[in-house]
Amino acid sequence: MDAAEGYLKQAISLSPDFLEAHYQLGSLYSLYKPDSTNLATTHFNKVIELDPEGGAGKDARKVLENNSQPQYGQRVGGKPAARRGGMSIVTILGISLFAVWLFAFPISTLFRIEYSLPVGITAGLFVFIGLYSVSKRKNQG
Repeated sequence: MDAAEGYLKQAISLSPDFLEAHYQLGSLYSLYKPDSTNLATTHFNKVIELDPEGGAGKDARKVLENNSQPQYGQRVGGKPAARRGGMSIVTILGISLFAVWLFAFPISTLFRIEYSLPVGITAGLFVFIGLYSVSKRKNQG
């Protein structure tokens, strides 16, 4: 849980208006760290600011006003019962694209190959496949 929190904070520090990272961090605080209500509120308010009429903003508003659990990833992913506890495909894709941006240059340097976009896309693809596989396995198990 601490690693996820760290990665989400890093994503927000690199891109302060990263909607999905704010939503996921607010969700993490509200669902798994009950003594972090103020932090969850801060991130859900940012989601409302960034997406006032969209699904994430509406759900963040419900979480804050009705003290309900976050549901946005479940709606995006389709059937709510099937999504319980997993990541939405949108979240996985967002993390994968972030991995492309974050890892393209270091991987090129590590393997001493010319820096190119395909290297980053390959890294993002591996992240996507791994997260998607874990998410599917968790939903089936």
